[in-house]
Amino acid sequence: MSSHHELGPSRYPAWTVCPRYRSDDRDTPESSAGTDAHAELAKALTDGEYIPSSLAARWAADWILSEAKGAEVHSETKVTGTLDGVSGIFGTVDAMWTDADGVLHIADFKTFSDGTADYMPQLRGYAALHATEADLGKVVVLHVLHGMACRVEDERTTFADCIDRTKAVLESVNSNKPAQLCKYCTFCANIKECPMTNNALTTVSENTPAFSNLSTCQKLVVLDAVDKLSKTIREQAKKEAQENGGFIEQDGIRYEMKPWAGPSKCRDIGEVAGAMDNLWVDKSSRKGDSCSIHANGLTSEKLLATCTLSKTALVAAMKDANPESKLTKADWERWADRFFDKTEGAPHFVRVK
Repeated sequence: MSSHHELGPSRYPAWTVCPRYRSDDRDTPESSAGTDAHAELAKALTDGEYIPSSLAARWAADWILSEAKGAEVHSETKVTGTLDGVSGIFGTVDAMWTDADGVLHIADFKTFSDGTADYMPQLRGYAALHATEADLGKVVVLHVLHGMACRVEDERTTFADCIDRTKAVLESVNSNKPAQLCKYCTFCANIKECPMTNNALTTVSENTPAFSNLSTCQKLVVLDAVDKLSKTIREQAKKEAQENGGFIEQDGIRYEMKPWAGPSKCRDIGEVAGAMDNLWVDKSSRKGDSCSIHANGLTSEKLLATCTLSKTALVAAMKDANPESKLTKADWERWADRFFDKTEGAPHFVRVK
């Protein structure tokens, strides 16, 4: 049995934006990392001594256990119910608990969310599936844990409201409402046939006056759709080439898989450091003559500044160097923390409404 029902809550955030969305069910590096982080969160919620190696999962576990205030937390709970006349719809809740006042709390962890997307429709779906006739007038509290931003979004509502709003989402899927350009286009199985993405491609390729007259933000919306369609087609073409021996050839056109030149690799950093004292560098001329010129070497501090050692690479290397050790990845993460300072990443440019 699939881990996701075709009408399950995990699809509701996308359907709220675009009722024509259909998941392509692709596995990506991001989805695999998210699955691993969720597994770590589930273990941390059931094993009080387990510390996740994922910083986002560690934060989520700490927040949930603190918010539950000693109440029993149920993790990876399957909820099943009937919605919009369809029985057997199910979903899996990351965390559920009942507080001292008897109010149910439902929490969902979004590993890579920066807080700009609306995931509440998914949690309302969980509440709707969990509800019984006796629950309709009761309060339920929903929590979305945005892992990338380490921020929690809360909504206090009723089971009845969750049922009504979830039914509205499902009804929109069965309606004739048109597709909409949105962040979910990249993961949609219909992207190549979607009239919205194809219209965007036509608008750009023809460079019509209408496109030129759009505002900058409107142009970005159109280009987002083109980018997503392009990315999907290119990924499918690469996969086809890999399965065909490294190339595809159609209509007199041929594409091949060719490796880029890799980065140069330093053989010995110690040898480089030793060459900094009394440094002479050979200089050649166009005539083929050469001579040695004295130059200033780098101090140890400046040489170190040119080197890059990521925390992730260091932790992985130390763990590999100690395969029989009882030390976990989380232990090595804490050990490595002393050598690294946190820095602010480059701002990312995304559509937020």
